[in-house]
Amino acid sequence: MKKFNLLTLLLLFGYLTASSQDSIAIQGVKYKTDTIIYRHDVGLGTMHTYFRLPDMPLTVNVLEVDVTNPYIQFETCLSYDTIKGLERPSAMASRKSKQGHVAFAAINGDFYNTVSPNKGDPINGQVLQGQMAKKTGTNPVIAFDNGKNPFIDVMSFSGTVYNGVESYPITNVNNTRNTNNMILFNSYFGQTTRTNQWGTEAVATVVGGSWRLNGKVQLKIEKINTNRGSTPIPDDKVILSGHGDAAAYLNNLNVNDIVELDMRMILKSQYQLTPQITELIGGDRIILKDGVVQENNWKELHPRTAVGFSADKSKVIMVVVDGRSIYSKGVSTKQLADIMRQSGAAFALNLDGGGSSAMVVRNEVKNTPSDGAERAVANALMVISTAIPDQATTMQLNADHITIPFGKKFQVKASTFDNKGAVVDYLNAENIQYKLTGNPGKIDTNGLFTASGTGESGSIIGTWNGLSDTISVKVIPVEEVSFSVESLVIDHRHDYTFKVFGKGITGEPYQMDNDIINFTSSDATIGTISKDGVFSGKKDGMVDIIVSTGIENQTDTCQISVEIGRGHLLLDDFSAPDSWTTSLKQIDNVTLTREVHPVYGEEMLKVDYEFKYSNRTASITLAKEIDVYGMPDSIQMEAAGSGHLSSYYYVLDHQYGVCQTSTFSDDKLLKRQVAINTAKIKQEEYPVPLVSIRLNVERDPEYVSGTSYNGTFWLKGLSAVYPEKDQQSSIPIRQKAEELTVFPNPTKDGFFIRANQIEQGLFHLYVYKTSGEEVRNEAIYINKSEKTDFIAVDGLAPGSYFMVLKGDDSTFTGKLIVSP
Repeated sequence: MKKFNLLTLLLLFGYLTASSQDSIAIQGVKYKTDTIIYRHDVGLGTMHTYFRLPDMPLTVNVLEVDVTNPYIQFETCLSYDTIKGLERPSAMASRKSKQGHVAFAAINGDFYNTVSPNKGDPINGQVLQGQMAKKTGTNPVIAFDNGKNPFIDVMSFSGTVYNGVESYPITNVNNTRNTNNMILFNSYFGQTTRTNQWGTEAVATVVGGSWRLNGKVQLKIEKINTNRGSTPIPDDKVILSGHGDAAAYLNNLNVNDIVELDMRMILKSQYQLTPQITELIGGDRIILKDGVVQENNWKELHPRTAVGFSADKSKVIMVVVDGRSIYSKGVSTKQLADIMRQSGAAFALNLDGGGSSAMVVRNEVKNTPSDGAERAVANALMVISTAIPDQATTMQLNADHITIPFGKKFQVKASTFDNKGAVVDYLNAENIQYKLTGNPGKIDTNGLFTASGTGESGSIIGTWNGLSDTISVKVIPVEEVSFSVESLVIDHRHDYTFKVFGKGITGEPYQMDNDIINFTSSDATIGTISKDGVFSGKKDGMVDIIVSTGIENQTDTCQISVEIGRGHLLLDDFSAPDSWTTSLKQIDNVTLTREVHPVYGEEMLKVDYEFKYSNRTASITLAKEIDVYGMPDSIQMEAAGSGHLSSYYYVLDHQYGVCQTSTFSDDKLLKRQVAINTAKIKQEEYPVPLVSIRLNVERDPEYVSGTSYNGTFWLKGLSAVYPEKDQQSSIPIRQKAEELTVFPNPTKDGFFIRANQIEQGLFHLYVYKTSGEEVRNEAIYINKSEKTDFIAVDGLAPGSYFMVLKGDDSTFTGKLIVSP
């Protein structure tokens, strides 16, 4: 199998203009292509290409099928082989595949009825393996002569049945039988003809020739039913169903008679041609004719599917354009026609689009359907391989060229082919050895390439059984880099591995390897960051972690609060009853007061309640959002019960934040501690505040249904409990880093800091390169004024810098740009 170099391949494909090898002209406007991820053989010379136009934005999948290959043919498929119903194109292709008949590619087909009871009925005609499932109408269709030679046109149907002496016209196919109609039914209609008893139906089978249009077929009459209706339709037979004059014609036939069926399909613009059509599927409009984009534009931008062929009919072109997303907005039919033309088509037909648009290649949906998943549709157009694969003799990688942003990955895969060009292993070939040239990045033994090198271009070379194939690589800068989190709360007991995402020119985020980017901590005494992006907290405080690719302005910052709780931290002493809001369940009345406990002699929150017992658990919920410092492992409340069966719920603001005590029935002042389900709380979800306490009045055997009762809870203190012991009496205040106002910015000589937002005192100013390297560390004194003294930038090269201003109790961050 010959492998073309990239330039030759792009010129052969034809969607790049002669003046620019990285653009495509659509409606007179040139759009650059950022990448050609796929351009590879998917079997028997059929080429699949995937490219992006980021400025529109647009993603396009193209299938170019070599019609001249003797093992290629085209077939249409109905959902579950009936004209009503819906099925995914990938399921149709899988269902129709067997050895020597593999549907290795498919696209969605015609528009269809979406309302029951006719849901799934194609709007236009369809022919399958020479049998008509539905008569054509006024819309254009694509048809294939003997499954190979393509035609696009408006086509009209006529049919006639001959008994050797007399003839009768075929009114319709698989449709309602009306007065004097002769209807041809086949198994695509369903299990029976669904006709009334006022007619005659003849069951027949083919005995001479094969099913086709524009060619006579001989039928043998096997059975004649008179005045019965709803004749069963066997899979391999047809029903001639007549009413009135048509029934009289059928009544003159006898079992074992031979009749001729002549089904004609006339091409509107090529009426002199009578191709023996075996496959046909409908569309919406012809969008490209003799290489000219048609004026019948469907202006709205949608996902679109089109099929067409080259001027010499040697290539069939199938295109699916994604739409209705931020990554691909869709096209008009004129834009679609331009894409088809520059993909090599001279004639093209618009098929169903929107959420129906799908391209399936080798059991994989290659596009991104706008519904979020492949949609079940009425029918599909499939590419069939009749080859039976032999021993593998050649190998090919899954791309010719990739233009890829720094830090993005590409999975290199290989396919093997036999000497006919049939696929032996599709993208699953084993024992491939990989190497790189030009330092574009790194690649592992499984072919996972990461664009992490310093070279802007290079190659990936795959070798199999002494045969090699090459993917050329161009690495472009990432346009944006960002942490997966903007802020983080952590303690010294848990390490955290950062995830960093890049965005290329398409705007799609992708995760970057931490070992190819730079991390810096603004204060290593509070927390450190490893070269692999693992953060470790050291002591209480605020610290900023900066990530950089080493390229100007490609940085992001995550603000981390290191909160090391020890022992018991008091969350609330219940000294302010009015700060709590109450909600009641099966409780009639509740009163909150601050009183001295008659036994323990301490002032507490007294919760008095009244209720009528209904044999159900009652509850009093006290709600108030309370900041919880750090990462406690349990919540504890010191309280006295009511003397009846009770329990407490401590509720954190998290789906797994309910902590329930065991039930108890005493009225002693006790500390009841419940573990937090820390295994279900992600690090990124901290801080997790406490939002309520629920005091449950459980069902007690001493209560009598319908009787009124009252009771009292005494609440003394609520605490967060931490694994390590170091008694503290109150919760620390979580610090927040504020934005630093710097002016002028950009600057050539120096700058001021707006000082009226900062408390007077001694501060340290740290200045970092975007790579994380510290370039300045100096003490400055902030006076009570509008701005600081002038701070010179001598010694700082032009570029972007990150600044941190730290005081004893506050931290400020900002960015500085030094201009040339």
